[in-house]
Amino acid sequence: MVFIDDNTTSSFFKGVTNCDFSEWLPQSDILAHPRLKLFVMHGGINGLEEALFRGVPVVVIPLFADQFRNGRNVEKRGVGKVLLKLELSEDRIRSTIQEILNNDSLVSKALSKLHFSYKQNALRMSKLMQEKPFSAEQRLVQWTNFAVANGVLDVLHVQGSRLNSIVYFNLDVIAVFLVCVCLFMVVIIMLCRAIRRSVLRKKVKQN
Repeated sequence: MVFIDDNTTSSFFKGVTNCDFSEWLPQSDILAHPRLKLFVMHGGINGLEEALFRGVPVVVIPLFADQFRNGRNVEKRGVGKVLLKLELSEDRIRSTIQEILNNDSLVSKALSKLHFSYKQNALRMSKLMQEKPFSAEQRLVQWTNFAVANGVLDVLHVQGSRLNSIVYFNLDVIAVFLVCVCLFMVVIIMLCRAIRRSVLRKKVKQN
């Protein structure tokens, strides 16, 4: 099954007969299919949460923004591997996929005491996500009731929200730092000029 969203993508699969093509696919439902063993993705938080919720290990190929951080967390939790796009090769992709599908030994230093496979780690994350004490709906209702009962609470306000722009962005600290740098450069330039004049005077006297 291949997801096709534009003509450029369609051109890559001309003549391919062993795939089904569609303009839209329910990703979460596909991840829940029992025959799906691995998800290759860019590391976006939504897709990553869907994969882990379904207990599917991942290969992350990050492109920008938070995807690199998400990839590091994937390796830290032992639920997948990261491949950098500039280091991609056929052999590396194949070996990474085979490692995730076949590995039953230690998968990360953070989990050095646990002999889990990538799949088992993904299933454990799925269990934690599905069995968390409070659902999003419950938390929303609880905090809404709390806000209604107590009104505006100054104790919950972040102190930074009361700072002016100069203090909030540390512009005063940056200004002092720049002034110090400029003064340092001025002193260096003046010393260099003084040394140069001293050397020239000595040469004139010798001549």
